[in-house]
Amino acid sequence: MKSYRSALKHAQNRMTIFGSYFLPGRNERRLLRNASRRGVNIKIVLSADSDSPVFKRATNFLYDFILRNNIIIYEYLPSNLHAKVATVDGRWSTIGSYNMNHLSDYGSIEMNADILDNQFAEKFEGFLQEIIEKDCRQVTFEEYIRRKTWLFQLTDWFSYQMIRIMMRLMFALAAKRSKPNYP
Repeated sequence: MKSYRSALKHAQNRMTIFGSYFLPGRNERRLLRNASRRGVNIKIVLSADSDSPVFKRATNFLYDFILRNNIIIYEYLPSNLHAKVATVDGRWSTIGSYNMNHLSDYGSIEMNADILDNQFAEKFEGFLQEIIEKDCRQVTFEEYIRRKTWLFQLTDWFSYQMIRIMMRLMFALAAKRSKPNYP
């Protein structure tokens, strides 16, 4: 999470994030909003369909926040998306198993490799842009509003709250287990 936070703080022009289980916390959402307000062009690519419908509904709950902050959402169409990659400004890239959510932070053993190399990052950005152009569709604010019925909103909100509670519970259990037992 530290790498993503640093990337969001220092991004100047553009950032592309591919995430399979995208559920950033408050701090990360604030950083996304601030980067967008600074003029950073942010693209987030998410799965159109997911192997975890509850997680997908929870992510859908954040679409309103993302779109209202002028962040572009694309949905990957060919299959379930399991990519966990990002690039910033043609300088920094990250590739690995880390999802931008607190489960990856506290409940799973996840790792990404960060690459600071202009040549690699520019090539990688081009590769990701090709995937966006060929295999994704953009979710516009108008489309989001059309599909945002009260039942979907309620389901999305409930899923989001349920996932957050589960993550907090897992964090509490993991923290309890990691404390040493001294006699």
